[in-house]
Amino acid sequence: MSVYRRQGDDLVHKRTISLKQSLTGSQLTVPTIDSDQNLDWRYDHIIKPGYERVYTQRGMRSQKDYNQRGDLIVKFIIHFPESLTAEQREALAQILPDD
Repeated sequence: MSVYRRQGDDLVHKRTISLKQSLTGSQLTVPTIDSDQNLDWRYDHIIKPGYERVYTQRGMRSQKDYNQRGDLIVKFIIHFPESLTAEQREALAQILPDD
């Protein structure tokens, strides 16, 4: 399985995170094509399904101008649990807002 999908000069990396990580924050290491320059990213905001983080000039070298690079786009996929216990459901109902 490939780590990236190429879109022109941009590279797209799909990253799956847990529902807990999406709601409470985490620290992630994002791989780059320059294997010695992985990107560490700490976030403390909510990541919603479909969220994308763009790292400019971290993609492929341009086919038209070797001095230019595309972007690295990280697309987040939120993994929801398959089931919850009654206690977990009740706890979430108490702490999460209705809106």
